[in-house]
Amino acid sequence: PPTAWCFTPDFQRLQSGDYAFYLSGGGALASLEKKGATAFRSHNGVMGVELFLGDGPVALRKSVSVEKTAYGICFAYETESPPSLKIEILYRTGSAQESARLTREVTVSSPVKLDSELTVRIPLAPFRLSDKTWLPCKNGVGAPLENEKTAAYKFAGVLRSDGVPLAVPMVSFESKELGERCTIVADPYFSTLFGRDFLEWTYPKSIGLEGGRERRSVSLIFHSGTPDESLAEFFRTALSDVPPGPAWLHDVAMVDYDYLSDGGQGWFRDIDA
Repeated sequence: PPTAWCFTPDFQRLQSGDYAFYLSGGGALASLEKKGATAFRSHNGVMGVELFLGDGPVALRKSVSVEKTAYGICFAYETESPPSLKIEILYRTGSAQESARLTREVTVSSPVKLDSELTVRIPLAPFRLSDKTWLPCKNGVGAPLENEKTAAYKFAGVLRSDGVPLAVPMVSFESKELGERCTIVADPYFSTLFGRDFLEWTYPKSIGLEGGRERRSVSLIFHSGTPDESLAEFFRTALSDVPPGPAWLHDVAMVDYDYLSDGGQGWFRDIDA
């Protein structure tokens, strides 16, 4: 992988193109620096993840291990008290001709069944979403976040609160300091809630962790272009194994279907028509 490591006493460093990412000893993204641009630094992020059981926070030991792997840097955490949970965050970088990215693969595992809903929260620091943050809304149009506090992509799992309904789990904003657009992408197979300074998802008590282990990905992508390009980055990142569709798909404003009306015959009548 196009990854370089430089270990210092307090920080781990990852490189992607013109970008350098510095990780704190607790696994948080402490700083990012682009060649020739102003550095972004976080002053309030110690841990790379937060956990909540129900509405209560779960105490985590500071990263119990930090390991360099063939793909990146992995931080591992454990809960200080029951229930027994283990969290791993693998940071890895990648770059394309016109973009750089930092991806966090977050794995949660537990040998026991959960007795409450489990929420995993990832800080967005050193960034914070502004009112101008662009959202791909569920109604098929793009719109700014404006005065809303959260945006919500609903699929599997549950969310602790509502927000602007999203068509896909991503948000995007322009950074004058970096001279580029930053797009934040989550994988599309589970619900995601985007807050101003975090994103989170919740495993319901009734289902818990499938096989005792769940994994999700969150990516920061830095690129030029319009919101349309941020959508293209979403598909290249979150659905890299899915071939792109034909251009005419973008001309479709809405698709509707109905299986149950008219005694189960409505859908077939629509097809005939």
